Amino acid sequence: MMLKKSLLRGAKRIGRDKDGNVAMLTGIVLLPIVAIMGFAVDLSITGNNRDMTAKALDAAILSAARARLQGLTDQQVASQFQTYFSALTAGTAANVTCTTPTLVEEGIDMLAQTTCTSQSMVAGATGARYVTFDLESRVTFGIGKLDIAFVFDVSGSMNWSSDYTVAEAPSRLDALKTAATAGVRNLLQYNSGDTDDIRIAAVGYSSAVHGGDYFDYATGMTPTRTYYSHEGGTSGVQVAGTALPHVTLGLYDARTNTLIGEIRDLAEIRVTEDQKDHLAIGAILRPDSKHYDDVRSVRFNLNSGDRKRTDNSSPYSVFGDTNGNYKSGDLNLNDWNKLRIVLRDKKDAKGKRLDRTTIEFYIEVKDVSTRTVTNHCVYERDSAEWDEATEPRTGHFLSGEHATFDDSDETWDDPSSCNSSGQPRALDTDADDIATYIEGMVASGGTAGHLGIAWGRYLISPDWADGFETDHKPLAWDEPDSGKILIMMTDGEFNSTYHGNLGTSYSQAQAQCDDAKNNDNVLIYTIAFNAPPAGRDILNYCSSGSEFRFDANNGQELLDAYTAIAASISDLRLVSTPEGVDMEPGYPIGGGEGDESHDTKELQIPT
Repeated sequence: MMLKKSLLRGAKRIGRDKDGNVAMLTGIVLLPIVAIMGFAVDLSITGNNRDMTAKALDAAILSAARARLQGLTDQQVASQFQTYFSALTAGTAANVTCTTPTLVEEGIDMLAQTTCTSQSMVAGATGARYVTFDLESRVTFGIGKLDIAFVFDVSGSMNWSSDYTVAEAPSRLDALKTAATAGVRNLLQYNSGDTDDIRIAAVGYSSAVHGGDYFDYATGMTPTRTYYSHEGGTSGVQVAGTALPHVTLGLYDARTNTLIGEIRDLAEIRVTEDQKDHLAIGAILRPDSKHYDDVRSVRFNLNSGDRKRTDNSSPYSVFGDTNGNYKSGDLNLNDWNKLRIVLRDKKDAKGKRLDRTTIEFYIEVKDVSTRTVTNHCVYERDSAEWDEATEPRTGHFLSGEHATFDDSDETWDDPSSCNSSGQPRALDTDADDIATYIEGMVASGGTAGHLGIAWGRYLISPDWADGFETDHKPLAWDEPDSGKILIMMTDGEFNSTYHGNLGTSYSQAQAQCDDAKNNDNVLIYTIAFNAPPAGRDILNYCSSGSEFRFDANNGQELLDAYTAIAASISDLRLVSTPEGVDMEPGYPIGGGEGDESHDTKELQIPT
């Protein structure tokens, strides 16, 4: 009985304690769940804080790198970095504290590192009050030196309005001058002190390019040159005729024994008033004649007996000679002459007759007309390698236009005048001088866009270095940490060529751009300024990508385009390197290796 009562009391006691036991067990189970949820919330918050702080570190190091490019001192660079980092972290990442970052320069790299803590919001109840993370940001001075060519369309349409929706809007050319000058100054501001890493060249193009001082080098001609109405600058142009098989007959000036022209059957030969009373005829055996070793005398009969003569020694002459010093005689002028020639194997016209020939030739008395011109217009090459930037040389010169004589009306056709904007401006760092060149541009002529692209390439191509003075020579293709950039602008379609057999201006431009981008690694920016579809199409083709091409429909948009290009080019010199990514020196363009000679230097960040 006692045992039974004890068991009943124990059962009741257990029943009374059941709710407490469940609560205790529930608490034990919920504690890790709450902790896990807290960590998840804190992890999300910390991740957000880390991202914002990382962006602040990236922006700060880019700011420091730009300060270094501008030539600021170590102290100024470090102060710029700290100012950016402090301001950005204070305004974005709540409940985050970071150690004073380290800022280190190593060769062409700049590295920033810091350790940050983010305060726990929920999980702190479990004892984990802070989350710590490390951050690193790196910038590579990818392109230390830049050769940049500005290429300007100065065709006649650049005189048109830049914006037909605005009364009295400036001309396209005036808008270009404003925008391009701003672009040049924006780029050259990054040079400071003795640092001339950015150099700019400029060239205007229309139907041709004004070669200026580079005309001789590019064409192999002189700007001032004299042309003659007769071939070779002499009077004896060979109009027609058939060469003789055994002798070469020549019409000579007996005063100087110089050849005026070869006499062939049915030939027409011109002489001047000054030469007409001093004419001689000489014959020389052709080396390929089968009678070359057998002839001992030549018998002449001129104009049916007007002059008969036998000559026993070479040169054989109609009017006689003394060891090649010719004597003159009478010929029919402005009329036909008939000459019979007999070759004999013995002197004095004796022996076997080896050959005989009768020919007729016409002598016209006409003074040589001359034309002296001065012309600097340069066109594309007329050669198989016309699309390459290879330096000028024999057989590979660019074309200059010649003066031509029209026989039908005896008048001269002079070379076309080219745009008077002046010669290309070689690579330079003087913003004022380049601005002066831009201000002096005038608009006229057609749009030979392929010439503009070609000359932009020439100005930055080391293949053309011999054409430029020392300070203006383009960098070598393999110059360490360097790049080549061409900025092409047009307001029209490419519609003008000189050597049409090489293709249209559009197709020649395509070949130029392909060679520049694929073989020379040139970055090409393009600006279509009020350009028609065909003009936009070729610029889209030539650009190095969608981010390298711009459209402008008025002066402000053109200014914005050149400003954006200047900013883009300056950013090309700073390559933000993601953590853990190994980038090649010179990325994204430039073929040189990084400079390994620099020591590592830590910049002291102000606290």
